[in-house]
Amino acid sequence: MKLIRCHIENFGVLSDFDFSFAEGLTTICQSNGFGKSTFAAFIKAMFYGFPRTGARNIVENERKRYDPWQGGKYGGYLEFEVQDVSYRVTRYFGKTAAKDTFSLLDLTNRRPSTRFSEKLGEELFQLDADSFARSPYVPQLSANDMQATTSIRTKLSNLVDDTNDLRNYDTAEKKLRDYRTKFRSYRGEGGAINEIIRERLKLESDKYKAEQLRPGLQEVVESIDRLNGEKAIKTDAVNNLREKIRLASDQKVRIANQKQLNSLRLEVEKQQQYLQEMDEGYPVGYPTAEEIKEQRENLSIIQQEGQRLQALKLSDADKEITEGEQHWFANTEQVAADIEQCDRDCKELGGVSAKMTAQMLPEELERLNALSKQFNAGIPTEAELQTCMTAADDLSDAQRQYADLSISAENQKCLAQLQELFRSGIPDDSALSDCELTLHDRDVLIQSRSAHIFPDNEQKQYDALKRTFAAGVPAEEEIQSKQTDSRRIAELTAKKNTQTTIIQQDLPQEPSEPSKAPLVCVGVGAALLVFGIICFVMQLSIPGIILLVAGFVALLTAFWLHTKSIVNNQTRSSASVITASAISDEENQELYNLQHALNDFLLRFYDDAADPDNKLVQLRIDSKAYADLHEKKLAAEDELREIDAKIQAKNEEIQAMFERYYPHDTYRDDFVKRLRDSLSKYQRLTEEARTVSAKRDDLKARIEDDRSKIIPVLHRYYPIELPKDLRQGIRTLSGEVTAYNDLKAKKKAMLDGNAKYQERADALKASICKILLTYKALDQALPYDTCLQNLRKRFDRYKEASERVTHYTQELENSTSRKNQANAEVQKFLQKYQLSDDTPANLIDYADDDIRSREATKKALGEAQRNLNTFLEENPGVEADVIDVDNDLADPEVLQESEKQLQNMIDGIEAELRDLRQERDRIRRSVENIPAWEDRMSRLQNEQEEDERKCALADQTLALLSQAKDNLANSYVGRVERGFESYANTLMGDQLGDVMVDRDLHLYIDEKGAAREVGSFSAGTVDCIMLCMRLSLVDALFGDEKPFLILDDPFVNLDDEHTKRALEMLDKIAQDHQVVYLVCNTSRK
Repeated sequence: MKLIRCHIENFGVLSDFDFSFAEGLTTICQSNGFGKSTFAAFIKAMFYGFPRTGARNIVENERKRYDPWQGGKYGGYLEFEVQDVSYRVTRYFGKTAAKDTFSLLDLTNRRPSTRFSEKLGEELFQLDADSFARSPYVPQLSANDMQATTSIRTKLSNLVDDTNDLRNYDTAEKKLRDYRTKFRSYRGEGGAINEIIRERLKLESDKYKAEQLRPGLQEVVESIDRLNGEKAIKTDAVNNLREKIRLASDQKVRIANQKQLNSLRLEVEKQQQYLQEMDEGYPVGYPTAEEIKEQRENLSIIQQEGQRLQALKLSDADKEITEGEQHWFANTEQVAADIEQCDRDCKELGGVSAKMTAQMLPEELERLNALSKQFNAGIPTEAELQTCMTAADDLSDAQRQYADLSISAENQKCLAQLQELFRSGIPDDSALSDCELTLHDRDVLIQSRSAHIFPDNEQKQYDALKRTFAAGVPAEEEIQSKQTDSRRIAELTAKKNTQTTIIQQDLPQEPSEPSKAPLVCVGVGAALLVFGIICFVMQLSIPGIILLVAGFVALLTAFWLHTKSIVNNQTRSSASVITASAISDEENQELYNLQHALNDFLLRFYDDAADPDNKLVQLRIDSKAYADLHEKKLAAEDELREIDAKIQAKNEEIQAMFERYYPHDTYRDDFVKRLRDSLSKYQRLTEEARTVSAKRDDLKARIEDDRSKIIPVLHRYYPIELPKDLRQGIRTLSGEVTAYNDLKAKKKAMLDGNAKYQERADALKASICKILLTYKALDQALPYDTCLQNLRKRFDRYKEASERVTHYTQELENSTSRKNQANAEVQKFLQKYQLSDDTPANLIDYADDDIRSREATKKALGEAQRNLNTFLEENPGVEADVIDVDNDLADPEVLQESEKQLQNMIDGIEAELRDLRQERDRIRRSVENIPAWEDRMSRLQNEQEEDERKCALADQTLALLSQAKDNLANSYVGRVERGFESYANTLMGDQLGDVMVDRDLHLYIDEKGAAREVGSFSAGTVDCIMLCMRLSLVDALFGDEKPFLILDDPFVNLDDEHTKRALEMLDKIAQDHQVVYLVCNTSRK
């Protein structure tokens, strides 16, 4: 097969790109970013399309990774030739796989081809896309890129023996394992066999319990009979008691009826007698409710008016005032007019007197004399006073500012705290910056610490390996020794399984014609085995098992027929036949010892010793991984200790700085910021304190200057003691100057005469005296206005007392009239109904109670009569009933209590009987089920044996399939190993030791006596190894087909010598293969 040409419409970075492939080697040397890997991916996509995936990661989702950068139609076509026929495959890709398009054109015959489907790559190469990427397509390789897929193993097996058995092995093995699990699970207690065992154990347990219960059945039956007898006796006793209860209850009812009849008759007679006695007390009839109500109202009026009369009182003072002043104040209107006239005259007289007596008071004269002495040296001028007042105002303002100008208490407290904080010294900015840098370095160290922590996944792997090697890590030599023992065990086992048959002829005879029956049976058995596997592949489990069993039976039959034929020939020829194992007794003992030692060795590290070859290889891998992880863990712990030491040093440096300024506080990471803020605040408050101090000094000088202006002036007029408040002293001095001038002017005016008011004053005095004398109110020792005030008080007291006397008289007359009228009505009512011998209120209450009692008695009499009539109607023969009392009958309640006790006994017997019957039925059911259980256990035994046989057959089939798979795998591993050695010798010479490839194509190289994985070597050596492995795998996969190869710069890590060898080997490969070589460096061209 070969590639011809391709056209890329849009694919990743490539757009409208055409390329023709040459025979042999085609080299594409372009710079990075050209799209060489994209070009290789395009070729793969043309054969396989894109896989269906929901991954959003662009690395895992090829459809997204190669989405055209420039937009446009996504895809192109590729022309290739297979078996002398040329084809063109065209694919265009959408956003999803459902929108992809595919077409295949037969270029040779110029028509669409149906020879291949959309799974073009799988049909051409017999490989899936992942396997293609691991064989003909060779990218820049890593040690993890070489692993056998199911598709690769299948194709390699097909090339060995041209069969599809290995392709179907996984499906057949899964079906067989599922079929075997139905009988017994590999883990746990599941499966039909275990279910049968559990059911059998349960049935055996039930049977044993039933047999144990059988002797107790007779005892339960006897107990039931005994309790039934007791129940019958007590039931008869209960019936007799019930008859006695009926008779006693009937007698008790009759006696009670007679008693009730007599009681009802007595009640009727009693009410009738009581009603008659009440009517005798009211011969003229009973008063009505309205009359009672009216008389109660009259009694209430009498009581209220009596209380009002008792409350009406007239004081002796009111009587005295009224009688004593009535002569003077009889005409109240005239008195009021005279008092008003006298008041006006008094007011006018006061005004006239004030004007007439305009002279200085003694205290004013004394004040004038004192001021004259004070201003003996002269009165200060207005300008002088104004200057002092201005200075005094300025002084007051300066003093106020001086008092207000200070640092607030909060700032003073804060400044004191900050001074205490910086008592040991004020930090400079460089020290704070250094501390911040230390904090930052510590945080960086803390963050970097997490990067040096042993990863969780590696820790889990290390813990698992540590548990595996809990008994100690085996030495490399010990594992190699055990591998040698394993190979020896395989050799001895094969020898043990080989049977040697020796036929010794006594007499030479004609050999008989061999029978064809064994060959026929072998053929039939092989055919049945193949068909059985096919049935498993087609998910026909039961037919598959049957065919496999039949195949094994046919093979056993063939063996038996062959042996029989040999025996017959021996008999005919008088020959002796000797059949023996090819292994000797010493080798057999050696095999046993080696197997025992190997199992003990493997069980030190694993749960089982199955598949020892793979486990020994795995043990070498695990021991190396454990050593690497242990070394890495120790290195990580050393790094962490070093980082922790650095962090501790940083913390100590930071803590020293913190404790210098905050010795008693809890540590905080932001203390440097707090310290900066405190320092800034301290500097601001200190500057504020200096400013306030300077301003206070200025104000103090201003105050002293103002005082020097004011004090000399005040000292001139206050030589003994200056005023404390200089401003107020100036104001006082100014006021005294004004008062001195006013008093001097008033004294001058006093000296002027003013006699014109004397005449009016005399007239007013005469009018006032006349009015006061009229009412006997003039007192020469008191002023006129005082006399008038006393007259006014006398008149007011008289009016108030007169009003109270008038009110008292009216209330007394009204209350007395209402009381007498209501009393007359009450006496008339009492005389009408002949009520006497008590107070009116009680008599009316008695009458009201008697009326109510009579009504109640009438109702009670009617009720008693109705009850009597109802009783007689309900008991028609009660009046004629004559009771003959039977004293032998006990009280019904006593009899009922006895019945209750007996019934409780019967109920207890019934409950016991129910329990015994249930126990009897349970025992009977158990005993009756014993034969059925025995039959069921027998059937289960047969089912278990059948399932055990099927399970064993399935296990045997699985073992044979596994052995067949291993044989197939071993057949292709040798071809890969030989191919690898050939390429490795060409490329690397003798640099590598012995090579071992397992069935999963894992590669191990023997270096210095140890099996090394590929990842243990350098990058260049890994590239050489993986290239040789890929080429040997292609040879093993395709044989003589010679497919094209795509090499995407696989020599990037090779040195010059190996690059030269690789290019020479590439030229040699290109002689048999079409090679597309993608490279970015001309040195590797």
